[in-house]
Amino acid sequence: MRKVAIAAGISLGNLQYHYKTKDDLLEGMLDWFLIEYTRELELLEPTENRGPGSLTALVQEILEDESDEAEIPFLRALLILSDERRLMKKLEEYFSGMYDVFRRGLARVGGIDADSPAAHKAASLLMPFVQGYGLVRPSLDCDIACVSQMLSEQLWTLLTQERPQ
Repeated sequence: MRKVAIAAGISLGNLQYHYKTKDDLLEGMLDWFLIEYTRELELLEPTENRGPGSLTALVQEILEDESDEAEIPFLRALLILSDERRLMKKLEEYFSGMYDVFRRGLARVGGIDADSPAAHKAASLLMPFVQGYGLVRPSLDCDIACVSQMLSEQLWTLLTQERPQ
């Protein structure tokens, strides 16, 4: 805590007033990260654009946002340094919210109901892919545009497979 106070340029007493324990401080850091990330994610939600081209653009924007390689070590360090159960509950809530944002955005682009099975399937495909993308991106032979196109094709198939002909 002392090192954090020095790095932040505040007194140890001031830091401990706001964060009684190391876990309180780590939880505060995670809260800040999740609020900022959720705000960025909600800005990605499409408005009225529909169709495969809009889906590819949306996926590319999401993947570009996920290309921040610092996110994974940050989250890993938080979990290692803290009471894992306490922060895992917050992460589960966050991921649930992220899933909902993805589901609504995909449904809007696909022109389908956000509660449809197709929207849920598409969000279920996108969610784990996005979470792992930042970790593996440097080792891929395919750039973001290529990956976005391939993933969008799969998502579009899921979004349109249950439509009446």
